[in-house]
Amino acid sequence: MKAGSLNEANKKYIEGIEIDNDMIHLFIQELKRLGVKYIVAPYESDAQLAYLYHQGIIDLVITEDSDLLAYGVDKVMFKMDPQGNGLEIDLSNLCDCPDYHITKSHFTKEMLLQACIISGCDYHSEGIPGVGYKTALQLVKQHKGDIESICEELHRAGKLRRP
Repeated sequence: MKAGSLNEANKKYIEGIEIDNDMIHLFIQELKRLGVKYIVAPYESDAQLAYLYHQGIIDLVITEDSDLLAYGVDKVMFKMDPQGNGLEIDLSNLCDCPDYHITKSHFTKEMLLQACIISGCDYHSEGIPGVGYKTALQLVKQHKGDIESICEELHRAGKLRRP
């Protein structure tokens, strides 16, 4: 903070927060007081949120990772800030996004899953260093989902080592 890097300082502040059972209990009590419906996920919430989405109980999921896309949730809000701004991915119009240059006839859910795995999700939590979601999606599109070609290109670029 003293160096003037508010974003970096906020990241470090967040890393220092540990949520304990007392905090969860207080939060649930406040939700009850406000009359907000809630569900406590017993484990990882991704599959449960995907189920709720597919049943039409929720309209979108707010998250920090791409796992929900891999679970088939079409509307996901990423990186939401305290003002409610973030990046919304809507798979029904992802192909219309000029940044991705993808046509519906050339894009499959399997290709999306490949992009999620390459950029990092529960299936491969670390992802490939230096490869974000947008780059992963472009690689999958460019190589038409041929994972061997994608790996070869990543190897040539020095981002992936051979086992």
